[in-house]
Amino acid sequence: RQVSQHFARHGGDKFSGLAWRAGTLGAPLLDGTIGHVECRIAHAYEGGDHVIYVGEIDSAAANDGQPLLHFRHAYHRVGPA
Repeated sequence: RQVSQHFARHGGDKFSGLAWRAGTLGAPLLDGTIGHVECRIAHAYEGGDHVIYVGEIDSAAANDGQPLLHFRHAYHRVGPA
């Protein structure tokens, strides 16, 4: 929750004060997360006023943990009750 709220703030360096490392493609990967996926853009499709990107996975990892979801202005835990 704290990391989510950190990124929701306006302005400033979003990664300041957070532990992270560079992924295989150079993307910042936050320490302590339950997983990540790094993709290369394989295709880009125009979709009206949007662009739809299709990624090809370059690296991925999953760790133990319980996901946190932000939905309808509130945080919720995902998983067994």
